[in-house]
Amino acid sequence: MGRPRPHDGLSNDYPAPYDATFATAEAALREMEIDISQSDSSQGFIIGSGDTSRLQGFEGLTSSARKMVGSKVLMRADVTKVTPHETKVQIVARKESMLLPGDTMKAERDFMDTMRNKMSKLAEQAQMAKAASAASDKSAGAAAALEASLPPSDVDFPPALKVKPKPNAYAVIVGVENYRDLPKVDFATRDAETVKQYLVQTLGFQEEHIILRTNDRATRSDLESYFERWLKNNVEKDAEVFVFYAGHGAPDPKSGNSYLVPFDGNPSFLETTAYPVSRLYESLAALPAKQVIVALDSCFSGSGGRSVIAKGARPMMLTADTSLPPGKNLIVFSAAAGNEISSAFQEKRHGLFTYFFLKGLRGEADANKDGAVEVGELFNYLKPQVEKQARRTNQDQTPQLNPPLNALKEKGGIKLVESR
Repeated sequence: MGRPRPHDGLSNDYPAPYDATFATAEAALREMEIDISQSDSSQGFIIGSGDTSRLQGFEGLTSSARKMVGSKVLMRADVTKVTPHETKVQIVARKESMLLPGDTMKAERDFMDTMRNKMSKLAEQAQMAKAASAASDKSAGAAAALEASLPPSDVDFPPALKVKPKPNAYAVIVGVENYRDLPKVDFATRDAETVKQYLVQTLGFQEEHIILRTNDRATRSDLESYFERWLKNNVEKDAEVFVFYAGHGAPDPKSGNSYLVPFDGNPSFLETTAYPVSRLYESLAALPAKQVIVALDSCFSGSGGRSVIAKGARPMMLTADTSLPPGKNLIVFSAAAGNEISSAFQEKRHGLFTYFFLKGLRGEADANKDGAVEVGELFNYLKPQVEKQARRTNQDQTPQLNPPLNALKEKGGIKLVESR
């Protein structure tokens, strides 16, 4: 039979499966929306990068194909994570000359066939995923169109009141409805946008003194910047401050601490991706403002609704820690008790708490009909309304006020809405 002839792996009868495998690999990567920066089959390489999640199918591709046919590796697929969210992929062929006896040649052909089949499968999966995503987008678009076609809620437009302007008042409003990696919070964006309208038209705030951050513009760094830097840089002595948050909250089952979950938050890594409620309160209490009002349409039980919890962890059976730091200028409205959930009012297309909070500001909470809405009046109005509506859906939701009403009475009536 004689000696086997030299073979460089790219000549004679071998280029066909080799080139076909390279072409399949490049097609699969493009289907997976991977950015190919370099590609040269004659030189034996393809280099690309893309979203880590899109390249998961390439993990172990070479080893799994080789396991099926044995022999040495003529071509390999290497996947390297560059950052937590970006991965580099390289398809590389060996270029050195080698002696390939007949049985090895067959094994290499089998290996190439296996690689092509696996890459083709990855391309098919990518096509199916894109088709499913397109269908989901279409469904979401239809839902958005349906919502837009519905008549507005009765609280969507602030009443036309002649209110006292507040040139020394500042607000930060956050609404996270669509998260990067977490379930949607129904109507959180609508909640935040409507609250801003009320601040300007009903409470007398100047629009340029209001920060509104929603969805992907409400990251952890955004919360840190506006809660801790922007307010500190702007709030002066005797100022009024208003903070509103609609979105997921999360408890730490080990420490009992509670967190606001921003757009990029992860309940499995709360300390590094979420914003501690205690940190919010400490920052606000340190401001020289005469009063700071906080309204949180969120919850911290981890039991659902507007709260999340790390996978595998149990919901909090005890109240999460949301205690206030010492001080006399901070008042907090919370949507629910620590072991309850904060839900949406589907019929009114707002958070249940936010809906009655706004309805109270419209004048429903003005118990003595003096044209002003005080903190105590607002809480006395919304608490039973929220509880009653929640019971209709077989849920318990009990708004909280901190400090409690009996402690606030010592300060006298704190007015949120005051007509001229």
